Amino acid sequence: MNSLQVIDKRLTEIERKGKSPVSKIVKEQVKEFPVPENAGELLSYNEALDLKPGYRVFHAKFGEGEILDIKETSNGASKIASIEFDYAGQKSLLLSFAKLRLIKN
Repeated sequence: MNSLQVIDKRLTEIERKGKSPVSKIVKEQVKEFPVPENAGELLSYNEALDLKPGYRVFHAKFGEGEILDIKETSNGASKIASIEFDYAGQKSLLLSFAKLRLIKN
């Protein structure tokens, strides 16, 4: 089976499920985004606690995004950041596990 037939079959299956064919294919092909030149080192948990809404960050799986909000978890042990990623949409990430890099202006 040639590659065009495989793509056509995948698009047909995705259309039947009512999902966007482009986003599905992009998600399958992009395993990790390349680290931008203006991104700093991975933030430690203590450094991540200093993040504020409006900051731009980078995540290997979701790419670049802007922090919308930061809230404490219900037990107060950590913080959760709501981030609007350019390609992946809005995600809520636990800062103790997020592996973020701050984007420098």
